[in-house]
Amino acid sequence: MKTITIANQKGGVGKTTIAFHQAIHLAKNGKRVVMIDFDPQANSTRRFLGDVPENPEGLCASSMMVNDDENRKPIETKYGVDFICADQGLTHPSVSGMLPGDVINNIRESFKKIESDYDICIMDTGPSLGAIMVGAISISDFLLVPIQPESISIEGVAALLKTIKTVNPGLITKKGGVAFVLNKVKWFDQLHIEMMKQIKKAYGDLVLNEVLTDRVAINYAMNQYGKPVWDIGREYRSQSQVLASKEMQLLTTAIERRAA
Repeated sequence: MKTITIANQKGGVGKTTIAFHQAIHLAKNGKRVVMIDFDPQANSTRRFLGDVPENPEGLCASSMMVNDDENRKPIETKYGVDFICADQGLTHPSVSGMLPGDVINNIRESFKKIESDYDICIMDTGPSLGAIMVGAISISDFLLVPIQPESISIEGVAALLKTIKTVNPGLITKKGGVAFVLNKVKWFDQLHIEMMKQIKKAYGDLVLNEVLTDRVAINYAMNQYGKPVWDIGREYRSQSQVLASKEMQLLTTAIERRAA
């Protein structure tokens, strides 16, 4: 089972949006996909399940962190993606205060129980470079870092790369282990254009050529219809939807190829 983690300690950069579309893209291409929501804010859980279950019947993220899953299985969803939901346990001091080493060991043991059932696991993480994100990075085969072309969005990238080198140096040394994607780009904003140039100059081939423009259709698709943007042509047919669909399909294909 290959593992793809979407991470950036800055919030609002589009981690959940990309994770949602990537998981569905892979499932439609015939992959057996499981997605884990390691973000205590539970945005991915709401997208896939509609709400955050108070007492999850299926396997939940906090159980994986303490390796106490009681043989529960991921939840089946209507998207063809099985799901391990975020839950209230992620914010409990007994979980959130765990040492990174313990989290890493427990997640590794939990993965052994499900890895034969899936081809790909996608992990969505929260806006904090804490034990949860470190644990996810440590078991990743591929790490995707969404970045908005704004200085505040890239300030933590150096710290993130330093963490990767410590807990999973193979991601850095192997070709294609880490990639950055520019998201929510405003082409009319000269500051965005200049920042994009700086990011590409600083990180070179780590930056994907595929870019996501800041388009309202993506928010409509996820928040109003609960669908990927390429599936709302009937409900919200517009130039924004057509262009957003094309960009998102190019990106999800590029990620699939890069992570292979």
